[in-house]
Amino acid sequence: MAKKERTDILYYKDIKAQKKKISFAIIFTVIISIFVLQLSKSQKDFIYVVPKIKNFEILNSNIGKYTLKNIVTKEEISNVKQINILNGSIFYNVPNGEYLVEGSYLGDSDEIDLIKEKDWEKVYLNLEGVSFSQLEERFLNILTLCLIGFNIYLYMNTRQKLPKKNILNFMFFLVTLKIFFGLRIDPSNNILIFVDFFVTRFLLFMLIFYCLKNIFPKRFKKLKKLIYFILAFIYLYNVVIGLIICSPQVLVYFLNGHITFLKIISFARKYIDLTRVLFFIFLITFMTYKNKIKRGNILSWIVLWITYFLLEFSKELFPRFENLGYFIDIMEIFCVYWALVFYTFKIYSRNVLRTILYSIVITLSYVSLFYFKNISQAAIVLGVFLLLDFYAVIINKIMAVEDKPIEEIYNRLCLIDNIKDFEKFLKKDLKKALPLEDVFVKILINKKEIYDYVEENPQDTNIIPTELLKNKNYDYAYKIGFNKNKEIALIFIKEGDEPLTIGEQNFLLDLSYKISNIINKLRLETLYKGLK
Repeated sequence: MAKKERTDILYYKDIKAQKKKISFAIIFTVIISIFVLQLSKSQKDFIYVVPKIKNFEILNSNIGKYTLKNIVTKEEISNVKQINILNGSIFYNVPNGEYLVEGSYLGDSDEIDLIKEKDWEKVYLNLEGVSFSQLEERFLNILTLCLIGFNIYLYMNTRQKLPKKNILNFMFFLVTLKIFFGLRIDPSNNILIFVDFFVTRFLLFMLIFYCLKNIFPKRFKKLKKLIYFILAFIYLYNVVIGLIICSPQVLVYFLNGHITFLKIISFARKYIDLTRVLFFIFLITFMTYKNKIKRGNILSWIVLWITYFLLEFSKELFPRFENLGYFIDIMEIFCVYWALVFYTFKIYSRNVLRTILYSIVITLSYVSLFYFKNISQAAIVLGVFLLLDFYAVIINKIMAVEDKPIEEIYNRLCLIDNIKDFEKFLKKDLKKALPLEDVFVKILINKKEIYDYVEENPQDTNIIPTELLKNKNYDYAYKIGFNKNKEIALIFIKEGDEPLTIGEQNFLLDLSYKISNIINKLRLETLYKGLK
């Protein structure tokens, strides 16, 4: 059996195995969930108190202080058990009767008279913490809608370079849906809370698996197994939390018999979350390839990493502004998603990146008007534009491509007058200029020749992923076009242990565009000779 055929068989076996694992995980989760929900149905005599805070992460613990009092004497009832869990508080072993439920959060307080007649009650208290006028509420919603608009605008300007079957297309809709949940709507709607929780976790798992497959260093096999183990644990506690959102009786079931397990989940949620795993995957990848960074770009990368660090650890660094946590999570997911799109498909447009910068900085600046009202509007606007220019310079430096090597390769290739020598010398120059394991160059005389090398010819992108290549030994292929003819040559790329940097990817793109006229000239000469 040929090496290519063996590679194809292994590739499709791997996809089939992954589908089986996902199917098993889903079936197992459904069975366990139904079993736990049935076990918890007998739980009763409790009151679940939840603060009615808009755009607040359902999993934040110790939000506010709560007391249960006798409605007549106004004295706190001391013979009931209480625990602050998730974003509220549970009073359990509470018999039916009349009670006064009180709560306070960030100087805000609320109380409600409750006549407990059912087995259990769920009570919402209006503890916003940071209050807004009706006009300010509308303005915050307009900002969120603007961010949704920016997200769609970016996708419309990049979708032609994304293969239709790539998973990043589906993730775009999840990112948009996540931003939509940033609208300040009813926080007591349990269906919306659960859908938000599910979409966020599903999206983060997809981002992590995508990073592990496409950018994480291949040589760290043991570390990757450790990450999968951590993800399995995170998946477990997210299933439990999802069940608690669906039915508070599940929470009381664990409180009565498995309190230690519940405390472990609460601790893990705080310190071992999906966004943190994603952060460390990027950090490990970056540290592995840090030697490839040019000295002039070190400061630029440091600034970007400080920004990412502030986004990820904002809750720990700025606990006073925890109401901003939900919005910051949205911005972090937004930035990570588009960074992956730009990196994976070698997309770089100064206008697109400027749009991202404006969306992030302007949105944050307007939100800061509500949280830092002692800062004048003029100072904020000035700071915004200074920050925009600063980041524009940094990103342009990182994305910059050196023109000199491209010109040298182009000038050498101009002297070649036959296709075989051209393919040979281009391969040699690419392996010399870039850290590649293998390169294969093929000039296509006939347009239909492309189907000898690809299973499908995507018309909307110049990057053909390995899934569409017949030879799975290569990571991807660049499709070179000239004028209206989009298929005049293919450059197959097999990266080494270290993937190409953004600058190296842009080098390949610019070189491909530069040499397209030479390739077209050689093709026409070959066709002309064939007619004689």
